Amino acid sequence: MTNYDTTFSPCWPGSAQLMAAVVVLACSGCPPTPLSQEEQRRAVTSHWITVEPKPPSSESEPCLDQDDLNEITQTVPNISSVVVERVKTGRIVSEDAEVEAKVCGTAPEYLRLLKEGARIDLREGRFLEPIEAAEGSAVVVLSQTLAKKLFPDTAPVGQSVILERRQLTVVGVVTEGAAWGSSVKRDAYVPLRLFGPGVDQRAPFPYDRFRFRVESLDEVKQTS
Repeated sequence: MTNYDTTFSPCWPGSAQLMAAVVVLACSGCPPTPLSQEEQRRAVTSHWITVEPKPPSSESEPCLDQDDLNEITQTVPNISSVVVERVKTGRIVSEDAEVEAKVCGTAPEYLRLLKEGARIDLREGRFLEPIEAAEGSAVVVLSQTLAKKLFPDTAPVGQSVILERRQLTVVGVVTEGAAWGSSVKRDAYVPLRLFGPGVDQRAPFPYDRFRFRVESLDEVKQTS
């Protein structure tokens, strides 16, 4: 429902004023026009700013690292939270199926982005936890669609899958969310450190993109 900021005169209104007031009151009770998918997407993602290479780097050659992240967060005002992302395509194997999937290496804060950017929430179990993100624990959260493919007749939480020769335990399943949330939706989510720099731990940690959240919509343009 549309809100109106109406100021009333201390005097009894004339016919024109009275008619205008009646029109406003009548229209305020009318059903709102449904938002288009694009308008819905903008309404819920408007607090988020995405930073990525243009064109985005390939999976084998990410060009963002921790120095870039530090530089942005230390010099750009108004950032309230940060979500980092590394995405790989790989085959996830269960006892019942083998599925090619987009897997997002990230942190617990990604769930907030999913909720606001795609209306995705937990369906079963839980999302990644801070200690798992810090240690790179062998856990995974599946999308609802991927969970059905991998475990058509079994409850997925607590089951094991294989990703890149590594055994992972399924700790949660998330809903599919809105169709217009494809820019943030992935097939599975794992702790970021599972997609780390490899053997050379001194190498810069690779990222595909950063997502920054700004609390006030008035500050989004300036922050961008």
